Amino acid sequence: MRRTWRVSVAVSWWLVASVGVAQAQSQEQAQPGAVGQPSTTGTTSTTTTVMPYFPGGGITGLRPGPAGAQAPQGANDGPTQDKGTETQRGTPGGPIFTVNPRGSARGDVPLEHIVKRGDTLSTLADQYFHDGSLWPQLWALNPHIQNPNWLYPGDRMKLRDGTVAKPGAPATGLRKRTAPTTVFLRNDGFIEEQSDEDWGELVGSPRDNMFLGHHNETYLHIPGKHDVRIGLELTLFRHVRDVNKGKIIRILGTARVNAWDEEKRTARATIVESLDVVERGARVGPLVRKIEIVPSVVADRDLKANVIATIYPLNFYAQNQVIFIDKGEADGLKSGNRLRIYRQGDAWRRSLVNKSAGKTIHHETVGLPEVDLIPEGLSNSKYPPERVGELRVIRVREHTSTCLVIEATLELDTGDVAWLRKGF
Repeated sequence: MRRTWRVSVAVSWWLVASVGVAQAQSQEQAQPGAVGQPSTTGTTSTTTTVMPYFPGGGITGLRPGPAGAQAPQGANDGPTQDKGTETQRGTPGGPIFTVNPRGSARGDVPLEHIVKRGDTLSTLADQYFHDGSLWPQLWALNPHIQNPNWLYPGDRMKLRDGTVAKPGAPATGLRKRTAPTTVFLRNDGFIEEQSDEDWGELVGSPRDNMFLGHHNETYLHIPGKHDVRIGLELTLFRHVRDVNKGKIIRILGTARVNAWDEEKRTARATIVESLDVVERGARVGPLVRKIEIVPSVVADRDLKANVIATIYPLNFYAQNQVIFIDKGEADGLKSGNRLRIYRQGDAWRRSLVNKSAGKTIHHETVGLPEVDLIPEGLSNSKYPPERVGELRVIRVREHTSTCLVIEATLELDTGDVAWLRKGF
């Protein structure tokens, strides 16, 4: 009898729950406009669950919805969103999600942002302007950020210029540009022979680590009469390969000077940026890594230069890549000068490794085909010059210059000749 009584009680509770659910569903259908409010009739009330939501990131716990949030009109008709209440319903009768608001280029972007842990330029560009590819423009607004890959919590970042637009004028926001405005050397660079950017050497550390990295303390030996002071940040690098008039280097990181012994020419420094493994013997110096692309400048002379290298060990160079030429300030070159690359001759013959490589099959033979050599043709100087690329000088050293490839109709190569023309 006791077991039968327990079964009867369980069945009774199940029937009561079923009736309560049926009543709740019928009342919700009868009053679609009162979602989230207690019903005015009967003994059963219904509420709509309000859950936090971030677009593209699923459900999070960052912004809990307000108690008794009202659903937007037409919420039961499908996916809708109410910009004023920042709520969103996905399915008919489903929960309401609060939307984490993001700025846009319409003018609701704040003047600045306080960097938090995990922030990057691309995520901030996506958060405020809905396009992560706009991070170079965001970086350009903040010249105090030397390395776009390193943001520190607490730093203040400008998000727009802060000027007040005229009535009826479009709001100021980030815009896509067809050409870069800043070149940043992250992993590789170039220095001249006997360069004043090579100051000294990393000679040791108070730690017994063979490999050094971020936050490690180091000792730097800086001979000569260089201006070393506390707080100075110097680039750590090593030589990769020799090229004409200079060396290609690999950037390892950045060290900040904490103490300086003028008599011994020795500094104690902390590694504040680590891009690669740092070892004893690494070179140190004030390497220029952020280069602004200046407007074009009219040339005041004619000059012939040769392409000597690129940052990366590529066989060919294309548009928007950084290359180096063998002329500099001592030759009268200035930042902003434009040089054009011309080629003369038959392009196919120029691609041959040697003359014997220029062979063709003699099709009129019977049996096995014979092989004929292609005629040599004219000398290259008798062909018209064809423009294949344009360079803009973005940094001038004494005997070399750093250039950006503005245009390339064909692949460029080491040894190509670039011409500076007076008045261009």
